[in-house]
Amino acid sequence: MLLVDGDRPEPMRSGARELALVLTPEPGAEAKEVEETIEGMLLRLEEFCSLADMV
Repeated sequence: MLLVDGDRPEPMRSGARELALVLTPEPGAEAKEVEETIEGMLLRLEEFCSLADMV
């Protein structure tokens, strides 16, 4: 079977570019995750200090 130009599937974009777009993290996502971790640690430290003050 011969393909006429109209029957030809669209050419794929660069696979590397597509993959890079998918794998690139959101710019602030890592910083936000670190901030949340630090906030959690500070909360635990505050609770520990309150407990130590009671003793």
